[in-house]
Amino acid sequence: MAGELGTNLRGKTIAVYGASSDIGRKFTQEVAARGAVVIAFARDTSKVPSIRSSAVGSIEVVQGDITKRKDVRKALRSRNVDATVNFAASFSKDFSKAKAVNVVGEQYIVDASVEFGVKRHIYISTIATLRPKSNVYGDTKRKAEDVVKAAGKRLDWIILRYASVLGTRTWNQPFKIILPYLRIAVPKVPTDAKDAVFHYVTIETVTEATLAALVARPNQTITVIDGETTVGEYLSAMEKVYDIRLSFLPSKLLQLLDKLFGKYFPFITGLSAGVEFLAHPPTFENKTMRQELQVKTRHFKKWMKTHVPKKYE
Repeated sequence: MAGELGTNLRGKTIAVYGASSDIGRKFTQEVAARGAVVIAFARDTSKVPSIRSSAVGSIEVVQGDITKRKDVRKALRSRNVDATVNFAASFSKDFSKAKAVNVVGEQYIVDASVEFGVKRHIYISTIATLRPKSNVYGDTKRKAEDVVKAAGKRLDWIILRYASVLGTRTWNQPFKIILPYLRIAVPKVPTDAKDAVFHYVTIETVTEATLAALVARPNQTITVIDGETTVGEYLSAMEKVYDIRLSFLPSKLLQLLDKLFGKYFPFITGLSAGVEFLAHPPTFENKTMRQELQVKTRHFKKWMKTHVPKKYE
């Protein structure tokens, strides 16, 4: 179903913010392959391929900082953009830094979209907004959702809440906290979280759902999940695939390590212990790992019938 949307993207111009992120880059390439002109906005432009023109679409890379209003506006000025998509996100534990990207940056995009007559805006959110326990990432993304909804009738919008994305990076190891030769890893999750539910979604599903959102019925919030497992099962699969032993530690010890590493080894971010693993676990592109978890990309036929106008079926 979603694959048929490709014919509808020829002649369309789509601005993608956060185009250098893993899912943003894949979506950018897919949209261009389906015939659209893509304005790829990124702070690090080296991660985004530029395609001037081809038999299909094109990608124009625009360097900028999402926390600066003038940068956000320049991506839309004089371009007759049909839709804006925001993949940009900050996972900083510093509330002010996370707010600058997740909330203020989104406000700038919404304002600019309205100012320049953009027809549709898609905001990429997270299921962390649904969790009762507060954390900086979930709280700021929730505030950003409020920004989108406040646009009201001025802008057609879609909010997509994704689970933790599998397949966004190619890693040779699941954690940076691998001890050489011993093949021992200490995951950033305490012992008492082994039975916690871990919801996931594949990067293919993210791409398909975001494409579908370009023509879905406007002004709705959609949660997208491929499946679920437990943190313990997920890490056990990693042990098998990567031939390592994962050492779980008690919460209090992890908190102590977190403080020590943060104070004396702040440059070794991979050693930072804590429970943020549950909000944003390590993700990677590994077919064997996917098979181990029995991950299957969701087919959106039923979803499309519910959310997409019949003329696109």
